Amino acid sequence: TITVKEVRAKGHPKPYFVGYVVNAEHTVALEEASKEGLSVMELATVCILSITTSGQIIYANRSTVDKFQYSSAGDLIGSNIKKLMPPQIAKKHDDYLKQYLVTGHKNVIDATRIVSAMRRDGSTFRGQISVREVVVSGIEKQYIGYVKDVSDVLAVREQGLLSEAL
Repeated sequence: TITVKEVRAKGHPKPYFVGYVVNAEHTVALEEASKEGLSVMELATVCILSITTSGQIIYANRSTVDKFQYSSAGDLIGSNIKKLMPPQIAKKHDDYLKQYLVTGHKNVIDATRIVSAMRRDGSTFRGQISVREVVVSGIEKQYIGYVKDVSDVLAVREQGLLSEAL
């Protein structure tokens, strides 16, 4: 792509023309890779979400929609991620995000944790989460994470511990 702009400088009767060339192949390749990445995330069997630094959901794959009992990703996109948390966790989440932006101290980012997650009907499950910070287009930070239901694994583990204690 070639772009040319006319520039008029004070004191000069004739305009200047400034131009630049952008390699469109690179841009197209990035767009295609992005589409392929989204296709892969849609096929994932774990919940994958992306949120803004203020907690707004900007992406939710099909597994997320199904696990949290929503009809479509549109039911989640634009909502705060707190929608998927029990109230006792949700009420603190915005402060956690703000604190991280100020201090840079990572409590959840780049770690794996077990947390309570809440479905649309209010029921909860134990989820293993992992969150990463990414920078999109060199400007905008986002958080991408997964949620994997580990309720059954934890129940089996607890049952085994209980059996050992008896």
